[in-house]
Amino acid sequence: LTVDPTLGVSSAHSNATVNATTSSSSSTPDDVFLVRGIVDRVDMVKLSSRKVALRIVDYKTGKAPTLKYSPAMNQQIFEKNFWQLKIYALLLREMAAKKEASRGETTSTNGMDLRYLKLHYLNSEQGRAKVWEMDLGETQEIRDEVLQEVHQDLAKIWK
Repeated sequence: LTVDPTLGVSSAHSNATVNATTSSSSSTPDDVFLVRGIVDRVDMVKLSSRKVALRIVDYKTGKAPTLKYSPAMNQQIFEKNFWQLKIYALLLREMAAKKEASRGETTSTNGMDLRYLKLHYLNSEQGRAKVWEMDLGETQEIRDEVLQEVHQDLAKIWK
C-alpha cells in the first residue's frame, strides 16, 4: 500500500492514475492519495437474476484466522481481514469511473457490478484450505457506502 496526497490512484500494472475520491460532497483535496495493490484474480459470477457480477479473489498463504471468540470479536476479525480487498474494490471502482469519463461511456465493466470479495486461505487449523466470502451489497448505493467508509479510513491514515 502506497499513499501519496498528490498523484491519485493507479493500478500496479498500468500507468493509469485516478483520484481515490468519490462523488460525495464530503470529499476534500486532503482525501486524494495514491494507493497501489496487486489483485490476485477477478472472477465473473453468474447471479440468479442471470446478470453477471465481478468478484475479487485474494489468495493467502498463511492460516485462516480462527473464529472462536464472541460474535462481535469474530465479526471484527472478519472485517479486518477483508479490508485489503475492500481497498482493491475501491481502486477498481475508481479506475472504471476514470475510463468511463475519458471514453464517454456509461460503464467500462460491460454492465457487471463489482459486488463480491473472496479470501482463499491456503491453510487453516485443520490443515485444509478455507474460503471466506463477502457480499459488498445488493445495490450500487450500498456498495458505494461501504467503499466510501474505506476511502474515509484511508484518508484518516494518510492524515
